[in-house]
Amino acid sequence: DRLRSRGLGDVYKRQNYRPMICHDVFISYKSQYVDIVKAISHVLEEENIRCWYAPRDLDSRSAGVDYDDAIFRAISACRVVVVVLTDEALESEWVKTEIAQAQNKRKLIIPYVVGKITCENGLLMRLQQKHWIDAYPNPERKFSLLVNNVKILLNETLKEEPGQDGNRPLYTLSLIHI
Repeated sequence: DRLRSRGLGDVYKRQNYRPMICHDVFISYKSQYVDIVKAISHVLEEENIRCWYAPRDLDSRSAGVDYDDAIFRAISACRVVVVVLTDEALESEWVKTEIAQAQNKRKLIIPYVVGKITCENGLLMRLQQKHWIDAYPNPERKFSLLVNNVKILLNETLKEEPGQDGNRPLYTLSLIHI
């Protein structure tokens, strides 16, 4: 009985296995805005800022894992959360849960507004305490501002890491043309 074969899941549980998640930014959004999220991810990743968003990273790295567990781990592992803010996102239970988790984990949150905001609810109230990047009606025109703000926050989190001397920021800011 003790010699029976065990699956990999048992081995991972015994060794406290945690898959390594290598990303800097978690992007929270409502699914109909995935094209904007892809563009945001592209411009950030062009600057060597690693992004995580569903379903791209769920499909490529988390087959068979519960959706909410994968998102929980991704938020826990990131340094910055960018929420693509629209009325639909404000009303989304998933976005509300993701932002609540980010706040519980004391993540730095950047609201990136890509639609006219008319919805008023608790999530809006919590996010009003943050400085927003108002990218409506042309989100692409504010990508460089978003990139620089993400870099600033990433540099701040790197200064707090043990062993960092704080003299050389990893991310260099760019000139912004607004």
